[in-house]
This record gives sequence, structure tokens and C-alpha cells, in this order.
Amino acid sequence: MSRIARVGLALAASAVLGAALAAPAAAQSACTALKLKAGGGYFASFARCLSKGVGKGVSPDPLCVAKAQTKLASSFEKAERKDDCLTLGDFLPVQDVLDDALPALLEVVDPPPPVCCAVSGLACLYTLADADCTGLGGVPAAAGFVCSGSGACVAPDAVAAGPCCETSDIPPQIVGGCLSGPVASMSCDMEGDIFLEQGRCHPALGCFSGPNVRSRCTAAKLKAAGSYFTAVAKCEAKAAKQGDASADLLCLGKAQSKLQRAFEKAEKKGDCLAMGDLSDAHAEADEGLDILFQILEPPPSVCCEEGTACFWAPDAATCTSVGGNPGAAGSVCGGNGTCGAPPAAEGNCCEGINNLPLMGLCAGGSTQVGCTNSGGSFVADAVCLPAQLCID
Repeated sequence: MSRIARVGLALAASAVLGAALAAPAAAQSACTALKLKAGGGYFASFARCLSKGVGKGVSPDPLCVAKAQTKLASSFEKAERKDDCLTLGDFLPVQDVLDDALPALLEVVDPPPPVCCAVSGLACLYTLADADCTGLGGVPAAAGFVCSGSGACVAPDAVAAGPCCETSDIPPQIVGGCLSGPVASMSCDMEGDIFLEQGRCHPALGCFSGPNVRSRCTAAKLKAAGSYFTAVAKCEAKAAKQGDASADLLCLGKAQSKLQRAFEKAEKKGDCLAMGDLSDAHAEADEGLDILFQILEPPPSVCCEEGTACFWAPDAATCTSVGGNPGAAGSVCGGNGTCGAPPAAEGNCCEGINNLPLMGLCAGGSTQVGCTNSGGSFVADAVCLPAQLCID
């Protein structure tokens, strides 16, 4: 998983570069429009791959994911044949950003389980915290472990079906109102209790049949979030093609309304792995979109070499004014500290620099010690992008 850190494009304290980096460009770019649409389409395709897996209770099909990645690479290659690109060679950074954004969204609609608690080797259940488990005489399992029908807490790939009881006569610190294992049948003695001879206890679904967690609700939410992402990317793509500074508000509003309706409809299915998560899912998708837009629509800049590092300056004159040498037209800042032809090679990268004249910027080729001394954050095997992000 790549590391993504968001940094400001400029800070008020920067006397040399800050003012020039404060506002994004509004240049017309058919190339950028195509990249934005491709990025949105990739996110939606990847989300559909995950959605199919969640709906069936299986892992996503790797061929489905590979197909989406191939299409993204092909679309970026096609876009860069045009002569109005705002950035070049950014396919891999964009894919990294999107590959991070989707798992973050998945954790919202399909959150990791609470504490799996094993009791006397005869039952397992879920508690809110380790202390709740020990208070019941149980042993809390490692994070991510799940309750198996055998009554033990196991890794997700080792689950088995077995006796499961779902009852309302259970302490409030126990999540899901169910427990699995040999003693489950003895716990189901009240009217309205649910008992499955071959089932599993799930913190959101209670007792359910089979070893695999299936959720039509969560599958629908993933598809809806993917559709929202691509819809907003298309709104921004239209603005980029026309040279508008921002996307049309009506276009954005339609995408948001459709997302809300889709989540409301999904939660009527009754098998959601999480409820009331629209706001968080919306925020995660917007965060990924924001970084995508930063990468593909950065302020005007040129690669600048200074010493053993490179950085992005608003223009050649600014580069030379701080003692740097402007790179050739279209060159990019690499991890080796030089300006070269795209795509940029990964290497050392420092972001969020806190010293003038590079306040708020990133620099390729920086040493870890030099980065720390400048108040920045060091990232190994990364690329310094015009958006002032180090992305590996």
C-alpha cells in the first residue's frame, strides 16, 4: 500500500514561492480531461470488482482488477498523445492514489470486526473492547480475527461453520447478540432466539449460514460509491476541457444526490455490514478525488535542480532566483534529484518542507537527514509531483 500525504500547495509564510502556488491553473486541457475521466472510471471499475466479491462472500477476481488497471494505463497513454497535458508520466502515481482510496472506502462500508473473544474453548463472540472480553472470562484475540463456528477466534481464511445462537438475552458489551461454538445450543432457550446448527456469528449480521460473509447491501454501496467517484471526475473533466476553474455545481449536486439515494436503497436490503455510513463514505471518496485533482491539475510549474535535489518552481525565473537550474521543457523531478524525461524514477523524496525558500514544497533526491532538518516528512521510493506530494 502506498503512502499518501496531503500537503498544502503553499503557506502564507513563504515569501518566495507561496504566492505563485496559491491558486490552481484553469488552462484548457483535453489531455487532463481524459485522465480525469480515466481515473474516475478506474475507481468505479475497481469498486465493482470488490462489490461482486462482497455480494458473493469471496475475494475480488484478480482478473477483474487487472483488466481495470490495463485500461487505466491505456487511457493515460492515449491522453498523453495530445499536446495540452498539464502533467506527464503520472499514470503510476494516480494508480497508487486510487488503489489507496478504495480500501479506505471499503473500511467504512465493511469495517473490520470488533474484538473476537474466545471463552473456555467452547464459544466465541464479539465484544467492544479487550476489557469487556476479559470481564466475561474470555481471551481477546488479535485484531482482525473472526469468530468461527468451532467456538474459536481464527484468521478470516480459517473460518468454519458450526452451532450459532442469536439471542436478545445477552450483555450489552457483546456485539451482534450472538455466539458460536459447542455451547451455543444451550444459550438458545428463549422464544424468538435464532439457532443455526451450521452457521457463524457476525457482529453486524448475527447468526448467518455458511462460512462466507455475503452482503447485497454493502455490495450496492460499493458500486454506488464507485459511480459517485466517476461522476464527480467527469464533472471535473468537463471543467478541465473548457478551462473552467471549478466544476459545475449542478453536476456535482446530481452526483451527491444519486449517492445518497443509492445508500438509502441499499440499507433496505437488511444485510448491511455497516449502517448510517453515507457521510463517512462520501468523505473518503472526496478525499481520493481531491488528491486526484491535485495530481492532474497542479499549478503551472517547472522542474528545478538545486544541488543534489530537484523541486517544482512556478516558473524558470523563480527557479534561478533561488539558485536553481531549470530543467528542460516537459522534464519531471525524479528521486535521484535531477530533472529528466517522464516518467520520473522513484527515489528519496521530502514533502511538507518547512524552510524557505521551499516552504510547503516537496523535493526529490533529498536525504533523510536533510529532510528532517528542513522540517519535512521523508518518503523512500517515491516521486515528487507538481502537486507537492511524495507518492510511492
